[in-house]
Amino acid sequence: MAEDLDHAVECRRRHRIRNAARRRRSALRVYATRFTLGISGIVTTFDAASGKQIWQRPHDPVEPLYHTAMSPLVIGNLMILHVGGHDNGALTAFDVATGVVRWSWNGDGPAYGSPLLFDLAGTPQVVTFTQNFFVGVSLEGGKLLWRRPFTTPSTTTSQTPLLYKDTVIETGRGKWNHGVSRRSRSRRVGDQQRVAHR
Repeated sequence: MAEDLDHAVECRRRHRIRNAARRRRSALRVYATRFTLGISGIVTTFDAASGKQIWQRPHDPVEPLYHTAMSPLVIGNLMILHVGGHDNGALTAFDVATGVVRWSWNGDGPAYGSPLLFDLAGTPQVVTFTQNFFVGVSLEGGKLLWRRPFTTPSTTTSQTPLLYKDTVIETGRGKWNHGVSRRSRSRRVGDQQRVAHR
């Protein structure tokens, strides 16, 4: 019994160490390029074959409260991340090859979940949680299409939304949503209806 307990404790310790190392940097490899978001918010692109740095964006003066955790979203020639820090960030589309900013929406600080591309009623949009909101931003141009309040205790929003058929699924444990909600798909959140909540 004591040996089993010791083994379980050791496995848990190793698991925590591995997870901590993974959280220090989120990376995505697409084609021959690797994109990383460092723990302080540095964005770097590497050649996947040689490891040579292609471009880098320095971190912002303000960092997220708990560093970074999101993974980049790559769509065509755009790489999209929510950069910046607490109360001061921007959902930003970078040119994959050069790092030039193609568009940005600076309406809130970043959260910790990853942005996704959804087609809502024929409108391609980047859907993500931010520090204080759940938002949809147009893929072309970065215009805010909709937003609604969404926060969690200690500002730790780290979930990623899901799209199933015509339904946006969100999970949460905060002020505005506790449990799982399904919302009917539409271009704007103002047109959505909460169809279920548990």
